[in-house]
Amino acid sequence: MSIEQRIHAHYAGLSPQERRAADLILDHLDDLALYSSAELAQMSGVSRATLSRLYRHLGFESFTDLRETARTLRQQGVPLGPDADPELSQHLEQELKNLRKALDPAGRTARPRPCARWRTRDRSCSSACATATRSHCT
Repeated sequence: MSIEQRIHAHYAGLSPQERRAADLILDHLDDLALYSSAELAQMSGVSRATLSRLYRHLGFESFTDLRETARTLRQQGVPLGPDADPELSQHLEQELKNLRKALDPAGRTARPRPCARWRTRDRSCSSACATATRSHCT
């Protein structure tokens, strides 16, 4: 399980201070290994003891364990940021498929419907078209 997934799984049970620290960790997943625990405590405005409790809540023994996990995941090529959540990636992919289908269901561009003033006989608009593009009145 990625660090981000662990944080999301335990987020509801964290204290407000632990949430603040967790938010900072989420914001710095890509460069987490560059910081010390003391620096993270200072950046998030919580005590080092709060960070130690957070690490234990997330299933890590210490910050060193968390940092080593981040390094290992990075070396394996596992994304540490928002793309690390497979459910989110699947959801986004499905949304893209739905949008493509809705915008182009048969591989064609849908033609807009004529306005109320459209005259079929001479294929023109009887007066100034109210639409901005007038693409269907030409």
